[in-house]
Amino acid sequence: MNTFLASAKRTCVTMGLFLGTSIIVVVAAGRTDILSSMLLGGLGSYIYFFLLAYRVYKSADMHPLVAIRYMRAGTGLRLGFICAMVVIGLKLPGIKFLPLFYGLYTYQFVVHIESMVTVVKEHLRSTKL
Repeated sequence: MNTFLASAKRTCVTMGLFLGTSIIVVVAAGRTDILSSMLLGGLGSYIYFFLLAYRVYKSADMHPLVAIRYMRAGTGLRLGFICAMVVIGLKLPGIKFLPLFYGLYTYQFVVHIESMVTVVKEHLRSTKL
């Protein structure tokens, strides 16, 4: 369980760094008009991540069949949450569509980056043997 918590913490920090770097690039480019959209999307991404991590953490102690049902129910809740974030974001004045989605996909970007880093590290480790 400590490995899971360490991984969740690392993912959370990486998401913050990714979103922070993106915000610095946006400010440096002078596009401060899209900051609120990116921040709203980033907030949604963090909430999505915490919803997912909580479900995984709770399901670790369950019987496998119960855990499967529990995770499937969580999938519907998270999908509903993302849809609600998009609808809310599009209804708020000043929120732009693409930066909102960029922020919402922060978690997915981070997961793909972490996956690529893991594969490259494993490849380099296996070629040294």
